[in-house]
Amino acid sequence: MQAEDGIRYLVRSRGLGDVYKRQELISGAGEVFKYSFLAGHNNYLLLNNNLKKLFEGKEIDYNKVILSCLKIKSNIVAQDEKETTGLRKVLNLGHTFAHAFEVESNYKLKHGEAVIAGIYCALVLSEISGYLSKEKWELFFGNFSYIPISKTVLKFDQDRIIQFMFGDKKNTKGNISFVLIEEIGSIVVDVVVEKASILIAIKTLSEFVKDQKRFKRGKLSSFEGET
Repeated sequence: MQAEDGIRYLVRSRGLGDVYKRQELISGAGEVFKYSFLAGHNNYLLLNNNLKKLFEGKEIDYNKVILSCLKIKSNIVAQDEKETTGLRKVLNLGHTFAHAFEVESNYKLKHGEAVIAGIYCALVLSEISGYLSKEKWELFFGNFSYIPISKTVLKFDQDRIIQFMFGDKKNTKGNISFVLIEEIGSIVVDVVVEKASILIAIKTLSEFVKDQKRFKRGKLSSFEGET
C-alpha cells in the first residue's frame, strides 16, 4: 500500500456505514502510523494527534495529514531514487511482519491492519535488539494505544509466520531482515535478528491485543518543542 492509498482509505471512510467505515479507517491508519516514525517530532505530533481525533469521530485536517505523508515519501524516494543507498527501505517499517501476517490470515487482514500489527512488533523488536529504550517503547505503545489491532492475530501460528518470513523475496541468504526504530526519524535497516526474538515480538503483540487498554496513552508533551 502506498501513502496515497492509506490516505484514500481515511478519506473514503467518512462516507460509509459504521462497519465499513471502521474497516477503512483502520486500513488507512496503518500507513499514517508508519509515517509518524519516519520524520521529526513535529511530524510525529501532527499525525498522532490527527489519528487520535479521527478514531474519536472528530474532524481532522486531512490536507495537513496528506501533505505530511507525501512530503516524507517524496523526500525519501528523491534521496534514493535508484534504491542504491538503502534509504528507501525505511518505507518498509513493519512490513516484514505485516506480509507474513497477511499470508497467515489468508488475506482476511487488510494490508493496513497487518501493517499496524507489524509496526507494534517492530517496536518490540527494536527494544529487544537494543535500538530503543524500554521507556520510549512504552511511550510509543501508549501514544498509539487508541488504534485497534485485529484479534485475528491471536489465532496465528507463530512457526508458520517465521516460515513465511523466510519465503519473503526481500530476505536472502537464509536471514530475515527487519527495519527497526531507534528514535523518531531515526530508522535502521537490514537488521538481522534471531528467531527467538521474533517469537517474543509476536507473543508481546498478542498480549497487547488481549489487554490493549492497560497501556495508558503516553505523554505527547514529552516531544513538545523538539524538532
